Amino acid sequence: MDEFASLRKLRSEVPQKPLEALAPAFAPLSTAMAAAERTLEREAERATSRSRLRDRLTKPLIGWSTAAAAFAVTLGVVAAQVLAPAPSAIAAEVLRQAAENSIKYSDLDVAKGQYLKIHTVVRVLEEQPKISDSNRTQEIPVKREFDLSNLYIPFDLNDVWVWDQAALDVGTEDYQPAELVLGVRGDFYADDPRTDPRPDPSMGNISLDQLEGMPTTDGNAAYNYVSSLYEGGHLSHTEDTFERIREYLNIGSATAEQRAALYEALALVPGIESTGSFTLEDGRGAVGFSRTEHGRNDQTTQILIDPSSGEFLGERHLSGDGQVNYEHIKTYEVVDSAP
Repeated sequence: MDEFASLRKLRSEVPQKPLEALAPAFAPLSTAMAAAERTLEREAERATSRSRLRDRLTKPLIGWSTAAAAFAVTLGVVAAQVLAPAPSAIAAEVLRQAAENSIKYSDLDVAKGQYLKIHTVVRVLEEQPKISDSNRTQEIPVKREFDLSNLYIPFDLNDVWVWDQAALDVGTEDYQPAELVLGVRGDFYADDPRTDPRPDPSMGNISLDQLEGMPTTDGNAAYNYVSSLYEGGHLSHTEDTFERIREYLNIGSATAEQRAALYEALALVPGIESTGSFTLEDGRGAVGFSRTEHGRNDQTTQILIDPSSGEFLGERHLSGDGQVNYEHIKTYEVVDSAP
Protein backbone atom coordinates (compact mmCIF):
# COMPACT_ATOMS: atom_id res chain seq x y z
CA MET A 1 0.00 0.00 0.00
CA ASP A 2 1.46 3.34 -1.01
CA GLU A 3 1.69 6.35 1.36
CA PHE A 4 -1.34 8.12 -0.14
CA ALA A 5 -3.53 5.04 0.29
CA SER A 6 -2.31 4.66 3.88
CA LEU A 7 -3.22 8.30 4.63
CA ARG A 8 -6.76 7.84 3.23
CA LYS A 9 -7.22 4.66 5.29
CA LEU A 10 -6.03 6.48 8.47
CA ARG A 11 -8.37 9.40 7.86
CA SER A 12 -11.33 7.07 7.35
CA GLU A 13 -10.62 5.39 10.67
CA VAL A 14 -10.56 8.68 12.66
CA PRO A 15 -14.05 9.47 14.03
CA GLN A 16 -15.44 12.81 12.78
CA LYS A 17 -17.71 14.93 15.01
CA PRO A 18 -20.75 16.46 13.35
CA LEU A 19 -20.81 20.25 12.91
CA GLU A 20 -23.63 20.53 15.44
CA ALA A 21 -21.31 19.12 18.12
CA LEU A 22 -18.60 21.65 17.27
CA ALA A 23 -20.93 24.67 17.38
CA PRO A 24 -20.30 25.49 21.12
CA ALA A 25 -16.57 25.67 20.45
CA PHE A 26 -17.01 27.98 17.45
CA ALA A 27 -19.29 30.42 19.32
CA PRO A 28 -16.57 32.28 21.33
CA LEU A 29 -14.34 32.49 18.26
CA SER A 30 -17.19 33.95 16.18
CA THR A 31 -17.92 36.52 18.89
CA ALA A 32 -14.29 37.61 19.07
CA MET A 33 -14.01 37.90 15.29
CA ALA A 34 -17.17 40.00 15.12
CA ALA A 35 -15.86 42.32 17.85
CA ALA A 36 -12.60 42.73 15.98
CA GLU A 37 -14.46 43.60 12.79
CA ARG A 38 -16.51 46.25 14.62
CA THR A 39 -13.29 47.74 16.06
CA LEU A 40 -11.77 47.94 12.58
CA GLU A 41 -14.90 49.63 11.26
CA ARG A 42 -14.82 52.25 14.04
CA GLU A 43 -11.11 52.93 13.40
CA ALA A 44 -11.86 53.38 9.68
CA GLU A 45 -14.65 55.85 10.52
CA ARG A 46 -12.30 57.81 12.81
CA ALA A 47 -9.62 57.89 10.12
CA THR A 48 -12.13 59.22 7.61
CA SER A 49 -13.29 61.90 10.05
CA ARG A 50 -9.70 62.93 10.77
CA SER A 51 -8.97 63.09 7.05
CA ARG A 52 -11.98 65.34 6.46
CA LEU A 53 -11.01 67.59 9.37
CA ARG A 54 -7.44 67.80 8.09
CA ASP A 55 -8.71 68.76 4.62
CA ARG A 56 -10.83 71.53 6.14
CA LEU A 57 -8.00 72.85 8.31
CA THR A 58 -5.41 72.84 5.54
CA LYS A 59 -7.62 74.22 2.75
CA PRO A 60 -6.13 77.55 1.61
CA LEU A 61 -8.06 80.64 2.66
CA ILE A 62 -7.50 82.89 -0.34
CA GLY A 63 -7.82 86.61 0.41
CA TRP A 64 -7.71 86.11 4.17
CA SER A 65 -3.99 86.15 4.84
CA THR A 66 -4.22 87.87 8.24
CA ALA A 67 -6.92 85.54 9.47
CA ALA A 68 -5.00 82.56 8.12
CA ALA A 69 -1.88 83.60 10.03
CA ALA A 70 -3.83 83.99 13.25
CA PHE A 71 -5.54 80.66 12.70
CA ALA A 72 -2.20 78.96 12.07
CA VAL A 73 -0.85 80.30 15.35
CA THR A 74 -3.93 79.08 17.21
CA LEU A 75 -3.74 75.71 15.53
CA GLY A 76 -0.06 75.46 16.40
CA VAL A 77 -0.80 76.13 20.07
CA VAL A 78 -3.55 73.51 20.13
CA ALA A 79 -1.33 71.00 18.34
CA ALA A 80 1.48 71.67 20.78
CA GLN A 81 -0.88 71.06 23.70
CA VAL A 82 -2.08 67.80 22.21
CA LEU A 83 1.15 66.42 20.77
CA ALA A 84 3.83 67.79 23.15
CA PRO A 85 5.65 65.09 25.11
CA ALA A 86 5.01 64.83 28.85
CA PRO A 87 7.42 66.86 31.04
CA SER A 88 9.08 63.68 32.32
CA ALA A 89 9.71 62.50 28.76
CA ILE A 90 11.32 65.82 27.84
CA ALA A 91 13.50 65.80 30.96
CA ALA A 92 14.55 62.21 30.32
CA GLU A 93 15.58 62.98 26.76
CA VAL A 94 17.68 65.99 27.83
CA LEU A 95 19.33 63.92 30.56
CA ARG A 96 20.18 61.12 28.16
CA GLN A 97 21.75 63.66 25.82
CA ALA A 98 23.72 65.09 28.74
CA ALA A 99 24.89 61.56 29.57
CA GLU A 100 26.13 61.06 26.02
CA ASN A 101 27.95 64.40 26.05
CA SER A 102 29.47 63.68 29.46
CA ILE A 103 31.33 60.74 27.92
CA LYS A 104 32.50 62.84 24.96
CA TYR A 105 34.04 65.58 27.12
CA SER A 106 37.09 64.42 29.07
CA ASP A 107 37.50 65.29 32.73
CA LEU A 108 40.09 67.79 33.90
CA ASP A 109 43.49 66.10 33.94
CA VAL A 110 44.69 65.95 37.54
CA ALA A 111 48.30 64.75 37.78
CA LYS A 112 49.98 63.10 40.74
CA GLY A 113 50.52 65.67 43.49
CA GLN A 114 47.76 67.95 42.16
CA TYR A 115 44.18 68.56 43.29
CA LEU A 116 40.84 69.12 41.65
CA LYS A 117 39.59 72.35 43.23
CA ILE A 118 35.80 72.82 43.36
CA HIS A 119 34.84 76.38 44.23
CA THR A 120 31.25 76.87 45.41
CA VAL A 121 29.51 80.22 45.61
CA VAL A 122 26.10 80.84 47.14
CA ARG A 123 23.56 83.30 45.83
CA VAL A 124 20.78 83.96 48.31
CA LEU A 125 17.63 86.03 47.84
CA GLU A 126 17.05 87.93 51.07
CA GLU A 127 14.30 90.25 52.18
CA GLN A 128 15.77 93.59 53.28
CA PRO A 129 13.78 96.46 54.78
CA LYS A 130 13.45 99.66 52.76
CA ILE A 131 11.66 102.88 53.70
CA SER A 132 9.28 103.99 50.98
CA ASP A 133 8.31 107.59 50.14
CA SER A 134 5.27 107.23 52.39
CA ASN A 135 7.56 106.34 55.32
CA ARG A 136 6.35 102.75 55.25
CA THR A 137 8.80 99.93 55.65
CA GLN A 138 8.75 97.42 52.81
CA GLU A 139 10.63 94.16 52.43
CA ILE A 140 12.64 94.27 49.21
CA PRO A 141 14.17 91.03 47.84
CA VAL A 142 17.91 91.49 47.33
CA LYS A 143 20.29 88.86 45.96
CA ARG A 144 23.47 88.39 47.96
CA GLU A 145 26.47 86.39 46.72
CA PHE A 146 29.30 85.01 48.81
CA ASP A 147 31.87 82.24 48.78
CA LEU A 148 30.81 79.05 50.52
CA SER A 149 33.77 76.72 50.26
CA ASN A 150 36.67 75.28 48.31
CA LEU A 151 36.93 71.53 48.11
CA TYR A 152 40.31 70.00 47.18
CA ILE A 153 40.19 66.44 45.85
CA PRO A 154 43.63 64.77 45.51
CA PHE A 155 44.88 62.83 42.51
CA ASP A 156 44.64 59.65 44.58
CA LEU A 157 41.11 59.57 45.97
CA ASN A 158 42.34 57.44 48.89
CA ASP A 159 44.45 60.35 50.16
CA VAL A 160 43.32 63.24 52.35
CA TRP A 161 40.70 65.61 50.95
CA VAL A 162 40.62 69.24 52.11
CA TRP A 163 37.40 71.15 52.68
CA ASP A 164 38.05 74.86 53.19
CA GLN A 165 34.81 76.38 54.50
CA ALA A 166 34.36 80.14 54.49
CA ALA A 167 33.00 82.10 57.44
CA LEU A 168 29.25 82.65 57.17
CA ASP A 169 26.88 85.33 58.46
CA VAL A 170 29.70 87.51 59.77
CA GLY A 171 28.45 90.12 62.26
CA THR A 172 25.16 88.31 62.97
CA GLU A 173 23.92 85.94 65.65
CA ASP A 174 24.11 83.14 63.07
CA TYR A 175 27.85 83.64 62.57
CA GLN A 176 29.81 80.52 61.64
CA PRO A 177 33.61 80.78 61.69
CA ALA A 178 35.79 79.60 58.84
CA GLU A 179 36.84 75.99 59.16
CA LEU A 180 39.40 73.75 57.47
CA VAL A 181 38.30 70.12 57.57
CA LEU A 182 40.39 67.13 56.49
CA GLY A 183 39.00 63.74 55.55
CA VAL A 184 40.51 60.57 54.13
CA ARG A 185 38.56 59.63 50.97
CA GLY A 186 36.32 62.62 51.60
CA ASP A 187 34.95 61.30 54.89
CA PHE A 188 35.04 64.62 56.73
CA TYR A 189 32.98 63.47 59.69
CA ALA A 190 34.15 59.96 60.56
CA ASP A 191 32.18 59.93 63.82
CA ASP A 192 29.08 61.49 62.26
CA PRO A 193 27.29 59.94 59.24
CA ARG A 194 27.86 62.99 57.03
CA THR A 195 30.13 63.91 54.18
CA ASP A 196 30.53 67.02 52.04
CA PRO A 197 28.20 68.67 51.52
CA ARG A 198 25.37 66.43 52.73
CA PRO A 199 22.81 68.45 54.71
CA ASP A 200 20.47 65.56 55.56
CA PRO A 201 22.01 63.01 58.00
CA SER A 202 18.80 60.92 57.99
CA MET A 203 19.75 59.54 54.58
CA GLY A 204 22.64 57.55 56.03
CA ASN A 205 26.24 57.76 54.92
CA ILE A 206 26.45 59.14 51.38
CA SER A 207 29.97 57.97 50.72
CA LEU A 208 32.57 57.66 48.02
CA ASP A 209 32.34 53.88 48.50
CA GLN A 210 28.70 53.96 47.42
CA LEU A 211 29.48 56.05 44.36
CA GLU A 212 32.31 53.74 43.33
CA GLY A 213 30.07 50.70 43.82
CA MET A 214 27.49 51.99 41.35
CA PRO A 215 27.41 50.19 37.96
CA THR A 216 28.13 52.58 35.09
CA THR A 217 27.42 50.42 32.05
CA ASP A 218 23.65 50.78 32.11
CA GLY A 219 21.27 53.49 33.34
CA ASN A 220 18.72 50.96 34.59
CA ALA A 221 21.37 49.19 36.63
CA ALA A 222 22.53 52.50 38.11
CA TYR A 223 18.96 53.46 39.01
CA ASN A 224 18.25 50.09 40.62
CA TYR A 225 21.49 50.33 42.59
CA VAL A 226 20.72 53.79 43.98
CA SER A 227 17.10 52.86 44.67
CA SER A 228 18.15 49.72 46.56
CA LEU A 229 19.97 51.86 49.17
CA TYR A 230 16.69 53.25 50.53
CA GLU A 231 16.43 52.73 54.29
CA GLY A 232 13.08 54.37 55.00
CA GLY A 233 12.78 57.64 56.90
CA HIS A 234 10.84 60.81 56.27
CA LEU A 235 11.59 60.86 52.53
CA SER A 236 9.56 58.80 50.10
CA HIS A 237 11.43 56.09 48.22
CA THR A 238 11.35 58.14 45.00
CA GLU A 239 12.51 61.35 46.69
CA ASP A 240 15.28 59.46 48.45
CA THR A 241 16.54 58.18 45.09
CA PHE A 242 16.48 61.71 43.65
CA GLU A 243 18.34 63.10 46.69
CA ARG A 244 20.97 60.36 46.59
CA ILE A 245 21.73 61.11 42.93
CA ARG A 246 22.06 64.79 43.84
CA GLU A 247 24.41 63.99 46.70
CA TYR A 248 26.60 61.67 44.61
CA LEU A 249 27.04 64.50 42.12
CA ASN A 250 27.87 66.86 45.00
CA ILE A 251 30.68 64.62 46.24
CA GLY A 252 32.68 66.13 43.40
CA SER A 253 34.80 63.18 42.34
CA ALA A 254 32.38 61.57 39.87
CA THR A 255 34.09 60.58 36.64
CA ALA A 256 32.53 61.20 33.24
CA GLU A 257 31.25 57.61 33.20
CA GLN A 258 29.77 57.94 36.69
CA ARG A 259 28.09 61.24 35.85
CA ALA A 260 26.63 59.72 32.69
CA ALA A 261 25.22 56.80 34.69
CA LEU A 262 23.78 59.17 37.30
CA TYR A 263 22.11 61.27 34.59
CA GLU A 264 20.60 58.17 33.01
CA ALA A 265 19.40 57.04 36.43
CA LEU A 266 17.93 60.50 37.06
CA ALA A 267 16.03 60.19 33.78
CA LEU A 268 14.25 57.14 35.25
CA VAL A 269 13.14 58.84 38.49
CA PRO A 270 9.31 59.08 38.42
CA GLY A 271 8.06 62.65 38.07
CA ILE A 272 11.36 64.15 36.94
CA GLU A 273 10.91 67.47 35.13
CA SER A 274 13.23 69.99 33.52
CA THR A 275 13.35 73.73 33.05
CA GLY A 276 14.09 75.37 29.78
CA SER A 277 17.71 76.30 29.19
CA PHE A 278 18.89 79.46 30.96
CA THR A 279 22.18 81.26 31.57
CA LEU A 280 23.91 81.42 34.94
CA GLU A 281 25.39 84.70 36.09
CA ASP A 282 28.85 83.47 35.09
CA GLY A 283 27.66 82.95 31.50
CA ARG A 284 27.38 79.17 31.47
CA GLY A 285 24.26 77.56 30.05
CA ALA A 286 22.22 75.35 32.35
CA VAL A 287 19.11 73.22 32.60
CA GLY A 288 17.51 72.38 35.96
CA PHE A 289 16.01 68.99 36.87
CA SER A 290 13.64 68.50 39.78
CA ARG A 291 10.58 66.70 41.02
CA THR A 292 7.73 67.83 43.26
CA GLU A 293 7.29 65.94 46.51
CA HIS A 294 3.92 65.82 48.24
CA GLY A 295 3.70 67.91 51.40
CA ARG A 296 6.40 70.45 50.48
CA ASN A 297 4.13 73.23 49.22
CA ASP A 298 5.62 72.82 45.73
CA GLN A 299 9.12 73.75 46.95
CA THR A 300 11.75 72.03 44.83
CA THR A 301 15.47 71.48 44.54
CA GLN A 302 16.87 71.60 41.02
CA ILE A 303 19.98 69.73 39.91
CA LEU A 304 21.78 72.03 37.46
CA ILE A 305 23.56 70.50 34.46
CA ASP A 306 25.15 71.83 31.31
CA PRO A 307 23.63 69.43 28.75
CA SER A 308 26.16 70.39 26.08
CA SER A 309 29.08 69.04 28.12
CA GLY A 310 27.46 66.98 30.86
CA GLU A 311 29.11 69.16 33.52
CA PHE A 312 27.43 69.26 36.93
CA LEU A 313 26.97 72.94 37.79
CA GLY A 314 25.35 72.80 41.22
CA GLU A 315 21.82 73.20 42.48
CA ARG A 316 19.19 75.78 43.31
CA HIS A 317 16.16 75.83 45.58
CA LEU A 318 12.81 77.26 44.49
CA SER A 319 9.76 78.32 46.49
CA GLY A 320 6.27 77.22 45.56
CA ASP A 321 5.76 80.28 43.34
CA GLY A 322 8.91 79.49 41.33
CA GLN A 323 11.17 82.08 42.94
CA VAL A 324 14.81 81.07 43.34
CA ASN A 325 15.55 81.35 47.06
CA TYR A 326 19.19 80.33 46.86
CA GLU A 327 21.61 78.48 44.64
CA HIS A 328 24.97 76.75 44.99
CA ILE A 329 27.09 77.13 41.84
CA LYS A 330 30.33 75.21 41.27
CA THR A 331 33.41 75.86 39.14
CA TYR A 332 36.33 73.50 38.61
CA GLU A 333 40.08 73.88 38.13
CA VAL A 334 43.29 71.94 38.70
CA VAL A 335 45.71 73.33 41.32
CA ASP A 336 49.12 72.27 42.56
CA SER A 337 48.46 72.53 46.31
CA ALA A 338 45.76 72.68 48.98
CA PRO A 339 45.61 74.64 52.27
